[in-house]
This record gives sequence, structure tokens and C-alpha cells, in this order.
Amino acid sequence: NDCLDLSGSKAQIRNVIIDGAGDKGISIGERSEAAVTGGTIRDAPIGVASKDDSRVRITGLSVISSKTGLAAYQKKGELAGAFIDAEGITLEDVVRPFVRDGGSRIRVDGADVAAEPFKGEGG
Repeated sequence: NDCLDLSGSKAQIRNVIIDGAGDKGISIGERSEAAVTGGTIRDAPIGVASKDDSRVRITGLSVISSKTGLAAYQKKGELAGAFIDAEGITLEDVVRPFVRDGGSRIRVDGADVAAEPFKGEGG
């Protein structure tokens, strides 16, 4: 159900177009590092998820008509929280822009953002 699902990886994702993901448009987990540059995610429960000690850098991405824009959280107890650093992100018709758990962090355009508490996968 995840369109792009990375685990234990280093990746650069450029100009991706995702329409109608079953769960997450982009899922980055288990100590991964990823850079997402440009593109659009439309109609996804979660646009981009960073989990389990992963770090994601997002530049110029649009998340449209989705339940959650960005999510950062710890899923596996043996790993740490996650981090998302986004610049120039567009969120349009997104119910919850940001969700995270207490050990994770989301920064947008250089500032930490307030986020709803994370309540589990699936948006």
C-alpha cells in the first residue's frame, strides 16, 4: 500500500508523481536517509512518513487531497524517533498537515512545527 517504501537505505527521490496511494506515498524507515526534491503526492492517507531513526529532507514537494501531509514517528521500540526537514512544501486540501510522536521532529522552512500527536499508521 506504500508507493515508495525504503528501509535501511540512502536515497534521492526526484520529481515523483504519486496518485492514490493505499497508505503512504513515501515511507522512509529503519535508519534511512532520503532527499525528496520536487514532485506531487495526491490522494494518500499519509504523504511522507519518516520513522524509526530515519532522516528525510524535502524540497519543493506538493501534497494534495490527502489525510496527513507529513508524519514522523517511532514504530519499533529498539529504534529512535524520526526527523523531517522540509522547505518550500505545499499542502493543499490536507486534513492534518503534520503529525509526530514525542521523540520525533518536523521542521518546515527552518522552524519546528506544532504537530498533532501520532496515533498509529494508516493516517
